[in-house]
Amino acid sequence: MPKSRNKQRAEVAKQRAAKQHDKAAKLYYTRYNQNNSEPLTRDLHGLTCQEALDKTLDIINSTSSGVITIITGRGAHSPNGRANLRDHISNFLKNNSYKYSIPMDNVGRIEITV
Repeated sequence: MPKSRNKQRAEVAKQRAAKQHDKAAKLYYTRYNQNNSEPLTRDLHGLTCQEALDKTLDIINSTSSGVITIITGRGAHSPNGRANLRDHISNFLKNNSYKYSIPMDNVGRIEITV
């Protein structure tokens, strides 16, 4: 089988995987947030770092004032035991001069003041 055919098949498989991931990410986000009674709180479990950052920016940009609570988790289920989402989002917030804090009593959250 020619290499170009293998490349085509690999690209098709990559596109299918990306579509499946997008579908799964939407399901996770909906599942974790559908019964949320607090309008300025979002649970980002199950999302990639970039997806979580995109969701965070969406809520920041749609909120005129208040404290937004982003639930990232503590990293207990991450392969390296680190809070990858929290670190990624907090680094972005810090580098872009957002006012935020990580509560000492719940390090799996980020509170952003807008």
